[in-house]
Amino acid sequence: MDVQSNSTYNLWLGLTLALLSAFLIGGSVILKKKALLRLANNGHTRAGDGGHGYLKDWLWWGGLLTSKSFSSI
Repeated sequence: MDVQSNSTYNLWLGLTLALLSAFLIGGSVILKKKALLRLANNGHTRAGDGGHGYLKDWLWWGGLLTSKSFSSI
């Protein structure tokens, strides 16, 4: 493999990883926000007011784990 094709491959690989990472991290923020809004609409105390109901919500945990696992890409 010559230097030019290796450089092009690295460019596309880097660009793909950056876009994938941005998409997944952005999606995780949306998941966490949806979970918090759902809890607020169901009458739970908001997290900013001292509520901890989000810790029992699977959607919030899914968003948290997604953001942590893909932030290292």
